[in-house]
Amino acid sequence: TAKTITDGKTVEMAAGKNLTVKQTSNNDGAKVEYALSDDIKIGNDGKDGKDGVDGKIGVNGKDGSSVVINGKDGSIGLNGKDGKDGLTMKAENGQPGVNGKDGITRIVYEDKNNNKHEVATLDDGLKFTGNNTDTVNNHKLNSLVKVQGEGVDKTTSASFKSAAGNINVKADGTDTLEVQLNKDLKNINTIKNDGNATFTIGGDNFAFNGGNVSLGGNNITNLKSGIVNNNDTDNTNAANIGDVKNISKANDIHIKDKTYTVNADKTVTLEYVDGNDNAVNKTAKIDLSNLPTGDKAAVESVVKKSA
Repeated sequence: TAKTITDGKTVEMAAGKNLTVKQTSNNDGAKVEYALSDDIKIGNDGKDGKDGVDGKIGVNGKDGSSVVINGKDGSIGLNGKDGKDGLTMKAENGQPGVNGKDGITRIVYEDKNNNKHEVATLDDGLKFTGNNTDTVNNHKLNSLVKVQGEGVDKTTSASFKSAAGNINVKADGTDTLEVQLNKDLKNINTIKNDGNATFTIGGDNFAFNGGNVSLGGNNITNLKSGIVNNNDTDNTNAANIGDVKNISKANDIHIKDKTYTVNADKTVTLEYVDGNDNAVNKTAKIDLSNLPTGDKAAVESVVKKSA
């Protein structure tokens, strides 16, 4: 509304709420400058016995987006383009952090379906455990988690050669990654142990395929007899020392160790036995008939022939 001011009247330029007025003048004239106050207050202060007035500030974009600050509940409302994908943010006492202590103050927002979501902080993170499930490693976001193989340091790791195809990691669809070792190991060049070692193999057979077996100059001990059920016709079985001794005794034929008597026809019959000192159906005779006997000359003759 226009208002006419007559001569001699005074016009006062006064700042309204949240505004400032600045007047300057020089020889060319005067200037009145209005500006927004640095401290903006919306609504009234709450006084003893009297509630304050809830206020809000809204900013609308030309594409339909908007931001609203609500003094009533301390929330911020956001809408995307054309008013879509809206959400409301405010502070609440949220879930505990990774340390499992009391809930911490979080930014919580509600989506367009009024579902609440909490904004994570660096105090949140992940919890890890192994087969010893009673022990839990708590790790905040952006913290270091080490996954290391036992007994391998930085230097060894640089030249480490793995046996590919023996480790499998399987997800169970919930909270577990299971590390599995192949029951049919492959690409293994050496198995080494600094002390005594025992291999217990179940089942009836233990097979080495593809080459020779070297024991490095050591003995095979506690080897079972290669003769099974008194049947020694299987030539593919290994024989232990006991088998060798038995075979040697069974196949050995020698003259029985005893004192023999010269027969009347001047022969000596020798008896044969096997390695177990059992009699063998074989004999041998030594003919002594051509040997001179009786006098000094005969004795000298025997001595000369023996020489």
